[in-house]
Amino acid sequence: MEPGACRSRLPSGNASPWLSQQGQGASRKENAMRGRRPRGPEIVDELPGGEQERDRLKAILKTLTGQLRITEAAQKLNLTPQRVHMLRELVLQAGLEALAPQPLGRPPKAAAGSEQEQLNALQQENERLRRELAASKLREEVALVLPNRPRRDEKKS
Repeated sequence: MEPGACRSRLPSGNASPWLSQQGQGASRKENAMRGRRPRGPEIVDELPGGEQERDRLKAILKTLTGQLRITEAAQKLNLTPQRVHMLRELVLQAGLEALAPQPLGRPPKAAAGSEQEQLNALQQENERLRRELAASKLREEVALVLPNRPRRDEKKS
C-alpha cells in the first residue's frame, strides 16, 4: 500500500451502500426529504386576512427564500426597499414571539381590571350591602312597633 493511501474497512468485494447509490445516480440530497413536497409562500393564500396583507406576506416570504429580491418586492408592493426591510424584520420578530415557549395548561382567567378597579368595585358592593342591612333593620323595627298591621299578602278579615 502506498503512503497516504486510505485503507478500507469493508471486506473486499463489499461496497458501501452509499457508494452503490452514487453509482446508480441517486444522490443523498434526493433521499433526504421524504413525503409531500413542502408548500412555499402559496400557503399564505389559505390564511384569513385581507388581500393586501396576504400579498405582502407572500412577497416577504419569497424574499426570505431567495425567490424574489428586495427591490423587486418593493416594486411589486409599491413600497420602498427600506419599508420592505422593516416589514421583513417585523414579520420575523412576530414569528419569534409566536414560537416562544408558553406555559402548559389552560391560562388563568384574566382579571377584570387593575387592582384599583377591583378595590373600587368591592367598596361599592360593601356600601350597597350596608344600605340593604340598614333598610332590613328598619323594616324589622317597624314590624315590631306595628305588630297588628296586616301584611300585603294577607287579606283583611
